Amino acid sequence: MDTELAPSTAPSAETPTESDAPAPLSRRFSVGGWRLTLAALILLLLALHPNDTAAVAALRAGDAAIAAYDYPAAVAAYQEAAAHQVWDPVPWLRLARVHLTMQENLAALQDAYAAAARAGLTPPVRAELGHAYARLGNPTLALEQWRSAAGDPLADRDTLSRAADGFYSLGVWDKAEALYSRLATAHSESVIAYRLGLLLAASQPDAARTHLTAAARDPRLAANAGIVLAALEDHPDPAYAAARLGVAFARAGEWRLAEHQLAGATERAPGYAQALAYLGLARDRLGQD
Repeated sequence: MDTELAPSTAPSAETPTESDAPAPLSRRFSVGGWRLTLAALILLLLALHPNDTAAVAALRAGDAAIAAYDYPAAVAAYQEAAAHQVWDPVPWLRLARVHLTMQENLAALQDAYAAAARAGLTPPVRAELGHAYARLGNPTLALEQWRSAAGDPLADRDTLSRAADGFYSLGVWDKAEALYSRLATAHSESVIAYRLGLLLAASQPDAARTHLTAAARDPRLAANAGIVLAALEDHPDPAYAAARLGVAFARAGEWRLAEHQLAGATERAPGYAQALAYLGLARDRLGQD
């Protein structure tokens, strides 16, 4: 007699049990997945910051080369820094300054745009763009960049100084004076004190003496500061005093400021032959008729 066998409840080798099921994803990641995630993050950070130490060393080497007036070495060092940190605008901004010093103005403009591609049109980028445009003969674009840089509340001291230098170079005296006045402190750079003293010489001689005396402590500026200080001595004839100040600016090599001062002074003292001669020389140096 055939007997019907009841289905067996014992597990067979072919039947997977609950314990054989794969662990849930959350459990698997909680055990080992975080290690993989951490490793991936580390690799990503290394990719974004390939060699910070080498980049910083290259920047320092470039700065040292600038201090030694070895501009080709500075260019090479800053280019190395840019290669190590392709996302960083700083090496490109320093390259722009070196190329301006080397009179390689188109290269400076390209460097400034390379910095802009990495950081946007930040105040430091605008300051360097302004200098490059000015050197390339486009004062309108230069002034636009400097005004934007100087008016940005995020502009740092170095950016304001660069903008002030730009306004000074193009003879925008009110803007240059305002920025130098903001930057002038008891421990400000001697160049700031010197230029502020020059700008105040005609209108505020006492304040000019203070700044020029401070600038004269710098051996690089002592001779020229002394020339202008001597011209600040009181004279009974204001027209003659103004003309003499213009001559002092010329003797100090401040040709744009000399032209500005002498143009007005010679109208009031047309008989001052030395002032007329220096006015012609200043205009010749500036490429004016």
